[in-house]
Amino acid sequence: MRRVSYPEFRSSLLTKSRRIPIDTYLEVTYRCNFRCKQCYNPLNRAQGRELSASEIKRFIDLLVDNGCLWLNFTGGEPFIREDFFEFYTYALSKGLICCIQSNGSLITQDLAARLAEYPPYSLDITVYGASPETYAAVTGQSQGFKQCEEGIHNLLSAGIRPFLKTTVTKDNKDDVPAIKEIAGRYGLNYSYDAHIHPRVDGDKSPQQLRLSPAEVAELSLFDPQRHNDWKRYIESYIDQPNPQELVACGALEDGFWIDPYGKLRICAIVPKPTYDLRNGGNLEQAWDMFYGYIQSQKPREGNPCLTCRLFSFCGHCIGWSELEHNDWNCKVDYLCEIAHAQEIKLKELGLWPKELNCNARTL
Repeated sequence: MRRVSYPEFRSSLLTKSRRIPIDTYLEVTYRCNFRCKQCYNPLNRAQGRELSASEIKRFIDLLVDNGCLWLNFTGGEPFIREDFFEFYTYALSKGLICCIQSNGSLITQDLAARLAEYPPYSLDITVYGASPETYAAVTGQSQGFKQCEEGIHNLLSAGIRPFLKTTVTKDNKDDVPAIKEIAGRYGLNYSYDAHIHPRVDGDKSPQQLRLSPAEVAELSLFDPQRHNDWKRYIESYIDQPNPQELVACGALEDGFWIDPYGKLRICAIVPKPTYDLRNGGNLEQAWDMFYGYIQSQKPREGNPCLTCRLFSFCGHCIGWSELEHNDWNCKVDYLCEIAHAQEIKLKELGLWPKELNCNARTL
């Protein structure tokens, strides 16, 4: 029997899933001990009675019965729920591969020890800055930096190695090199992302925290260790024909999102349509409804993104178009400008291939 690595197995399974919901995200709460200005969750977070642990376990049964393999617990801050381990360990007992996304500030020694007893496949910790001052500016909690550091120490002491990441805003952009240093000191992997979109409830105030497209390009290429990855990506994808469909990301091919109140969405940043799984219905019906909705959204003639030679290089997707313009066919100028700024920067660094057989025009 041929043995394959886990990443190879995962990639193969996602490719061959044929629309099986194998990878699902569950927002277990919108509550959070931070108040990040760039958060994509609704500004008015209290929207009713959250799913109980027993309801979440029922949802887990439905997911398993329908072929789910990976379950990602996110929020809000998932560890703010005192009953987190009740449904988390249940998911593990059902054979699901579980991942957790957290801000790290609530991870005590006892909590880390419990996680070590029931380890997740991965645990992502969002680090918002490299000082109490930056944490205060980004999250509204000056103690967040110390609490996050303690959380990381507790995890490492328990034998769990988290993955660190940062959402980059105007308030913390200067801290990215220092956060990368912190990750390096612990020997942990680190990534950062400066793409900030409106909240899922339509509130566009997070846009005020965006870096300029030129700043995003500069930031994305400041780390020489990532330059070869950029070069390989460009050589592999930039010259490929553009897909002539609106949903090019694979949304609803292998999973969806469930919010804290039992409503299903296509993904994190596509706010509609929704399907209420809590009050009746079933996953098969939701799956078919979402798929039908996606198929009904047709590219319009003149959609500039479908003819742009930087299509595979841009962060454009239906979620961004929906949140910015309430229309899947609309171009998001901010993302477009970032892609062109990155092209310029890559050429300055000598990373852009000299010969590309692009058959589409540049906008």
